[in-house]
Amino acid sequence: MRHFSWHFIAGRASRIMLFALVCVTVHSSSILAQSGGKKLTFGVIGGYALNQHSANFAELPGFPIYSPRTGAANEPGNFTGAGSQGGVTFSAFAQYEVSPQLAVQLRAGYADRSGKATTTENYVIGLLSPIGGSGTTRTSVDAQSLYTITGNFSTLNIEPTVVFTPVDNLPLKVIAGVGVNLLMSKTFDQTEQLILPDNVIAGFTDGRGTSLYPNTRNVQAGTTLPNASSLIPSVQFGVGYGILLNAVEITPEVMYSLMLGNFTSDISWKASGLRFAIAARVR
Repeated sequence: MRHFSWHFIAGRASRIMLFALVCVTVHSSSILAQSGGKKLTFGVIGGYALNQHSANFAELPGFPIYSPRTGAANEPGNFTGAGSQGGVTFSAFAQYEVSPQLAVQLRAGYADRSGKATTTENYVIGLLSPIGGSGTTRTSVDAQSLYTITGNFSTLNIEPTVVFTPVDNLPLKVIAGVGVNLLMSKTFDQTEQLILPDNVIAGFTDGRGTSLYPNTRNVQAGTTLPNASSLIPSVQFGVGYGILLNAVEITPEVMYSLMLGNFTSDISWKASGLRFAIAARVR
């Protein structure tokens, strides 16, 4: 029920924001018509995004990490998001300045949405140790495997955006918008790595007798994500500060972006993140 409620709330929020932006755009067009129109200007934005993935799934369909699953306590838990991963973002935009306080933008660009999801498994392994150069003895030690799935994702974005300057003579800008994200790159890498004990070299193979990197197995590299989504909605909001340099306005921005849909229809796997960018607009 909690999972359903989140999707319901997220969908409702995106629709409300989209409706608000449409209303602002229509109102802006009316003002433009009444005032004889304002200058249409263009600009570019470039920056860096710190992506944070949120995930809650046992495994990717068709790519099991543990089989058979019986519900035992030592089985791997669900994958969850792991830290932040950075990537470039850039776009071009057109802007209508409705008034000194209000502008409407249409942004179109590219964003790297890559990130990781991880889980672990605890178990016991037997080690063979030499005794005086002849014979062996077996000892049991606690072990842990780290499972990592790296999503190699990128999107083309269309973002209707409103820019509001709340204080006269202070170029602080409040920025909000919605987005439609076309998923372009949609592959993943997957590994299982023995991380404990850290002084053991395991003889892992890929199931066909081929030795892999030390302590690594179950490798997938550049594999297409099954049932990947095509379009993912998003919302974004943040602040900027305009700096005039002759006929060019330079605006450093900090934006938070939240994708409202999953990367694939099979599991729960989303992305959010902070975007640090600089916009340049010819006035």
